Amino acid sequence: HWLIAKGTPETVYAVIFNGSDANGMPVWSEMITKDEIYQTTAYVMTFRNTFRKGKDPEGVKIADK
Repeated sequence: HWLIAKGTPETVYAVIFNGSDANGMPVWSEMITKDEIYQTTAYVMTFRNTFRKGKDPEGVKIADK
């Protein structure tokens, strides 16, 4: 499950850019460039639809709108 984003490039970018106090994620826009945030977003998106066999999803699923 995506814990603090909906799994779209836009929401992943926003979480990386703005951080998430509730989950201990720093505001990366204060430390890295926008290009690096785009690259990080692209990297995170490579994990979409990948699962470890035998491991149940963790966290609370975010409902689709």
